[in-house]
Amino acid sequence: MSVRLKNQASFLRIVPEKERALLEQFRNNILTSIIESENCQTDSDNKPQRSGCCRCSRKRNQQNSSKKTCSSCLENPCCKKFQDFISSIYNIVQSNVGLLLFLIIYACLGALLFSYLESTEDANKRNELSLARRWFLTNMENIFHAASTLLKQYEDYVGKLPAQITKYSTSSVMKEWSFFESLFFCGTVVTTIGYGNVTPVTMYGRIATMIYGCFGIPLCLIFLSKTGKNLTKIIKYFWNVNDEIDDEIVLPYAVDDNFNLPPIVALAIAFVYIFFGAFIYTRWENWDYLESFYFTFISLSTIGFGDVTPDHPKFFLASFVYILMGLSLIAMVGLPIGWLIGWH
Repeated sequence: MSVRLKNQASFLRIVPEKERALLEQFRNNILTSIIESENCQTDSDNKPQRSGCCRCSRKRNQQNSSKKTCSSCLENPCCKKFQDFISSIYNIVQSNVGLLLFLIIYACLGALLFSYLESTEDANKRNELSLARRWFLTNMENIFHAASTLLKQYEDYVGKLPAQITKYSTSSVMKEWSFFESLFFCGTVVTTIGYGNVTPVTMYGRIATMIYGCFGIPLCLIFLSKTGKNLTKIIKYFWNVNDEIDDEIVLPYAVDDNFNLPPIVALAIAFVYIFFGAFIYTRWENWDYLESFYFTFISLSTIGFGDVTPDHPKFFLASFVYILMGLSLIAMVGLPIGWLIGWH
């Protein structure tokens, strides 16, 4: 401070007298304000001795009052616990795991809040929807109940129509059971295909059908089994395969019951037979190729829906022979497949 004053005094000697007086007065004012501020800072606990330090005294009083308020707040147990709680949360949030946990808790609290706030509105909407649904169902039930009598009469009348049409139909009374139609019917019985387009209507005919099937179905199954084995032997003869059985080499021309045709070859032969039969039925009946293939597959698999049946009696015998040979091929296919299943 003394060095600064000396420098200022040397500077004032150079300045003229009028300007020097003004600078002296300005310097004295600055020094007075500096001394007053230093006295206010050193004597913070006592009242200020100078009248020019009122601003500092007010500031000091505000600081003292804030300190007293903070000290009284810190002495309160609730405030202290709250401060400890805030500080612990702050310490937890400093880490990533703690921050993630805090976000999860915050999200759960938000979910509870919004579910509580919005659940009332959802319940009201559900109640309104339930009432509307009940009203609609009640009206529909009344409408159905009012129309049930007429609808029942209509259904009874419509249900009796087929029987009445069949009863008074000329075709049902004068149905021709020709030899070829009867032969085709017998074929559907013994092969268990049962298309359903030709059925007996008399009591004696139905009894005869049951007795005929009891003897014809086993005979047909035996025939199909033996024919399938014979076809397998014939194919083996042309297959020309050397097979080792009991450490002996079987000659290509020998007949062996243990020979099993590869399943892929057997399936290929069966499908070729089906494709060939479908082509033939396109010539016999007024069918396209897909419809013919569908009929042959349904027939040879003994599904026999009856939705597609041949209509030309002159081809019934040929159809019966074709189906018998096809079922024999299916039996031949079943032999290697059964052997393959038993081997596994």
